[in-house]
Amino acid sequence: MITAELPVDGRSRVRLAANSLGAPGKPLTHMARSGQLCRRHTRRHQQMKDNYIFTGRGKKIVVEKKRGQTRVRVVLKLLAHEMFSGRLRFSGKAGFTFKPDLYAGAVDGQKALWADCEEPSEKKIMFFRSRKDIFSVFVFLQGKDPALALAKLFKRHSVEAVIYAFEEEFIQKLAGALYRKNTFKCVLSGGRVQVTLNGSAYSSSVYSNIASAF
Repeated sequence: MITAELPVDGRSRVRLAANSLGAPGKPLTHMARSGQLCRRHTRRHQQMKDNYIFTGRGKKIVVEKKRGQTRVRVVLKLLAHEMFSGRLRFSGKAGFTFKPDLYAGAVDGQKALWADCEEPSEKKIMFFRSRKDIFSVFVFLQGKDPALALAKLFKRHSVEAVIYAFEEEFIQKLAGALYRKNTFKCVLSGGRVQVTLNGSAYSSSVYSNIASAF
């Protein structure tokens, strides 16, 4: 083994071992430390978000699952995307304090579209009220009862929003059947949604607080 002591930045000295780089109890060179930090950063970044890929009918959809989000949220994002025929885009900030799950900018003088795939907090509902002239709000949920309760909350704060709710069992089954890469087909008709995910078929009625959901 060849060892040597070299000055580092003129302030300290570090012992280098040619055949023991990174071994327990041995000091690491600056390059090795940088490599470890880079790998840790990459792992942390990968843990913060996961991408779920859906292909079918000649198209590819990538849904991001951020840290702290559930697979249920992934499924609701996917359904929201499909119900708007791809017009809604998966969004980061959209230039506001709060972040939508999906967003579509204003077109031809119409309002922008804001979609959330979870129950918004009361603070967020107040934010919606302050921006009611800027965008229309859509919320996608699992379960009819939470949707009914949310509709009352929106009404109490004089906020107009369209709520779509799917059967809880339907959403849970889809969430449990997800892989990182999936085949997918979605058909919306007659107040129902039919999904084929990885060769298995699922269906649900769709509740909405407006007269005609689609």
